[in-house]
Amino acid sequence: SGALVHDFGSHLHSSLPLGVDIDPTWSRALSWGGAMTMRLWDLQQGISMRTLYDNTSMKVSGMLVDWPSGRAISWGTERWLQLWDLESSMCRELRGHNTAVLGVRAAWSRHRAVSWGEEDIFFWDLLSGGAEHSLRDIPGVRLCSIDPDWARALVSCGSGTLRLWDWDSEGSVVHLDLPLAMTGTPESLVDWDLARGLSWDLQSGTLCLWNDLGPCQNHRVPGLAAVHASWSLDTAVTWSVQNLELQVQLWDVGRKVNRLRMRDTHASGTVRAGNDLEVEVDWPRRRALSWGRRHAALHLWDLAAGTVAHELQGHAAEVHGLRVDWELDRALSWSFHDSSLRLWDLEHGAPLRAMRREAVGAFGVQVDWGQNCVLSWTMHRCFSNDNSYTLEYWDLGRDEPARVLNGHTDVVKGAVMASEKARFCHRAMPAEALGCSPGKSLGGSASADLSERLLASYVSGNLDGLVAKYHAMLRAMPLGVPFSGGALRVSGEPVPSGGTYVPMEDSHGRVRLIMYGTASTRGAPSAMSAPVCSALAESNSSALWVENAGWFGLTAMALARPQDYQTGYGPLPLPAPVACRCEYASVLLGTNDAMLIAGSDAFVHVNYVDSKMPDFPRLPADWKARSRPSPELYERSLKIIVRELTAAGTRVALLTPPPLGEELEDAPPSERHVQRPPFRVVTELAGAVQRVAASEGCDVLPLFECCTHLLRQRLAAGRQLIPWSPKVMFELQRHCGSVRQSGEVRSWDEIAPDLALSHDMVHMNETCASIYAALVQSWLDAQITCM
Repeated sequence: SGALVHDFGSHLHSSLPLGVDIDPTWSRALSWGGAMTMRLWDLQQGISMRTLYDNTSMKVSGMLVDWPSGRAISWGTERWLQLWDLESSMCRELRGHNTAVLGVRAAWSRHRAVSWGEEDIFFWDLLSGGAEHSLRDIPGVRLCSIDPDWARALVSCGSGTLRLWDWDSEGSVVHLDLPLAMTGTPESLVDWDLARGLSWDLQSGTLCLWNDLGPCQNHRVPGLAAVHASWSLDTAVTWSVQNLELQVQLWDVGRKVNRLRMRDTHASGTVRAGNDLEVEVDWPRRRALSWGRRHAALHLWDLAAGTVAHELQGHAAEVHGLRVDWELDRALSWSFHDSSLRLWDLEHGAPLRAMRREAVGAFGVQVDWGQNCVLSWTMHRCFSNDNSYTLEYWDLGRDEPARVLNGHTDVVKGAVMASEKARFCHRAMPAEALGCSPGKSLGGSASADLSERLLASYVSGNLDGLVAKYHAMLRAMPLGVPFSGGALRVSGEPVPSGGTYVPMEDSHGRVRLIMYGTASTRGAPSAMSAPVCSALAESNSSALWVENAGWFGLTAMALARPQDYQTGYGPLPLPAPVACRCEYASVLLGTNDAMLIAGSDAFVHVNYVDSKMPDFPRLPADWKARSRPSPELYERSLKIIVRELTAAGTRVALLTPPPLGEELEDAPPSERHVQRPPFRVVTELAGAVQRVAASEGCDVLPLFECCTHLLRQRLAAGRQLIPWSPKVMFELQRHCGSVRQSGEVRSWDEIAPDLALSHDMVHMNETCASIYAALVQSWLDAQITCM
């Protein structure tokens, strides 16, 4: 709708705010201006929370922010970086550059950063604040790409040379110089898996394919304006401008034999452009969206045909920026000259709405598609008496402006945004992670209030009786309820192994609940997990009918599109959420998503691409390009699931996923097959659940928060917590499997008594499952008066 939510009026920068960054897990933003001041904002209330003062002479030109750890890096006109603690407002200076810093990249989970100036580049340890490696006296140096393990980097030089820079604990070395036939500083895309790259120089129009042995093939593309590549598809696409006419070229990029061959070239015929072209590409659907600063229209391309599918017209003058949400087929563009932001429907090539700023002049924009909101800020002074240096917080779901943050006295250089509920989760207690103390209302949505009340009840002990009831029930059925053996499943019964989703018996007038989840929802006797669905069905047998939709290896993206994921038996047979015929649905996903995000690529490939488990939904072979798991993909998939269930008339409760292992902090990965701290990953997924619930109007059940509270109690009592890793997980699974095969009938709590929530780091024991059941029961009690 283009609603303006806030105009922030108390920013005390002595210069215009030039940038904004947005926290994806809470309603906060960090903005920075040109004159040594940064400010932390509360976007919900429209007030300044904290000011970060720089006592040096540096004018800040850029920042990177890591909201989960509460850290930020700033840089600007001086020869150092500043590492900030956003909670204490303290900073540490990282010194070593001989010139002003021009750019920075950071790997927060690895506590590493790379920065570069006009003639040097540094590799930093963010824990010690020291420079581990550096390259000096290289005019025009710039970081092009860094490999996922942060062990190698590709550096470009002003002389048209590329350097492959390796480092390890023993030091660093440049082991490959690639002199390219280019007159400027080359830009590059790198395929680190196959040690190859594509480099280009817009000034000379040169396109070069190379590998770790040296340059392979050069091509001259007159008027070269933009380059994109998909390594998984072995395809590149270039745009060039000749006689003001835009042309597109498709290239084959050889995998076994390094070669670069033009496959097709197409002239647009009608699209006029300059050499300032910008392009975003949607490789899975072979589409691209282009824009430039010399014309007011956007162009959506069909790359397979090399033609323009839609021309998007609406801006009165040239377009200065664009962001695309390919998942939901929409884009946001903006123009300084008509002071407008425009939202577009890409599927139909039509405008959705236009938003106009009161302030004039150049402005910056950051979009949070998951929250359906936008921040904009003034970046350039137009008139000497114009003091409209604002940050605007736009809600894309409303028709009128809602909030403007007014009061900057000069331009804003940047800002960062956040959503509703998470704090610095690695430091916060569970109740604080929801934004308030136990028992205190959030004053927000009904779903937030319910989540807060349930957490407060658990922390205060008010849920102890219900948890104990389900704990006793689950320990009394360690092998689950035997299969009925009929053509239809009874209430609570899991799907038997074999790749077929066995339908359910008639509900006979009972309230219908479908429980989507992983093996922890599926439960015994199908899975090595406590039978939570069977316990809920037995406890409410006269009033509730439970459809157990738990599935091995299930992820949010697979449930969002089950027809696109293959198992060893064929397509994933789970019914799509839109086909749901139940009044209520609980959705607990995230354990497999967390392992995919936290685990190494090798772990993902062995267990989710070439899985030996026939029921597991497989990732596609080109998953790195098409569907690399991430918190963002998890959130988008959850949103699709909730929307489909809601469209079917179902009331939905999302559960925040339980911890992966027993960590309570962002410890550095302890095994080579762990690439991100599991606790941080699950914290991010829990934040995504909260955001989806807030935006889609469903309920949240705080399983993650209750479980971390229990873990903190164990830690305070002197019990050792065991972190997750593939090695430990597989060892525990072999142990548990051998106990079950021996014929011993023991509960999961008894089989692995040293573990609090799971006997194998992923599947629920009776302790965790009883919390799960109590939360679902409490939610249903609040919804269904007959229970």
